[in-house]
Amino acid sequence: SDVRGVIIAEGDVLVLSIRLFSELLLGRYALPCPPSTDSPIARLAHAIMDKHAKGLAALPGGHRSADAEYYILPQAESAIIALGHAMAYAAARDSGRIPQPLLALYETSVMRAYSAWFSEDLGVPLAQQRQQETDALRAALPDLPRFARELGVSDYVRASILDDATWERSVRQMTTYVGTEQGSQYALGSVAVPEGIENVRARL
Repeated sequence: SDVRGVIIAEGDVLVLSIRLFSELLLGRYALPCPPSTDSPIARLAHAIMDKHAKGLAALPGGHRSADAEYYILPQAESAIIALGHAMAYAAARDSGRIPQPLLALYETSVMRAYSAWFSEDLGVPLAQQRQQETDALRAALPDLPRFARELGVSDYVRASILDDATWERSVRQMTTYVGTEQGSQYALGSVAVPEGIENVRARL
């Protein structure tokens, strides 16, 4: 049921993105997106919207033509996500609560997702993008546990792997399957296995 719910949600997001993207390009709605000078992410969002608004206006059949569908539909979700990134980044930065290393890490993650635009339009070579991401990771990693505590991440994350105690409790709750087959093709042979791993493998 969880997988089915995710699939339905993904479909809903795509449909809503198509509708919203179309309405934004036609000027029927406006979102409180920060100005293009606010950040590289905001510049990305504005560039995507401006490019597609001009392209849509240049189509002979207008926004109701088949060409418009081919032009808009494949880009809708990516464009709306870019707008969301710009607004989320600006809100996080302006709140004053998000540490700078996390803001830098967020920016590089957006850069990775829209790597071609940052390379072609903003002139940031791929090697430089990867270096910025590496630098951001190195800067954030040492203080990551503290950042997570201060931001109250545990209140929103329910993954069993969040900490050792939660993971061990989750493993103990799994159903254990026991077999008597010998000489299986999956036998571990002479590989040294840490104590307790066999039990976990059986549970998983």
